Amino acid sequence: MIELADRQQSPAPIEEEAVVQHVGLDGAAVRRAIRALEHDDPPFFTGVERALSGDGWILAPTGHARRTVGQWPTPENLADKIVAGLREAAEQEDDPEAKGWLKKTANWFGGAGRDVIVGVATSAVTRGAGM
Repeated sequence: MIELADRQQSPAPIEEEAVVQHVGLDGAAVRRAIRALEHDDPPFFTGVERALSGDGWILAPTGHARRTVGQWPTPENLADKIVAGLREAAEQEDDPEAKGWLKKTANWFGGAGRDVIVGVATSAVTRGAGM
């Protein structure tokens, strides 16, 4: 649903049928899932509107929804992305010495250094948000 919302040029409700086509599941299963999430607290989307025909529209996904699926910058998911990027760079590296350093750096940031990278990411996120 977040991908569908992000593709739109302006904030607009997302048709349930668009979600059905996007995820490739049965329409009834998608509607049950939407109803199950509709009243979660904190909410995953700002609401659902229904026509008399039963067709529905999902209103904007919330920050909670974006954080849940990893599409909102939290210090933890930024740290995970950095570690994953270092590991990927190590796999792509041809020079054995550079490859070794990248692996060691990724392992350190993925383990003992995680608090360091989360702290740096926290500073980046809060500064970026003007806090």
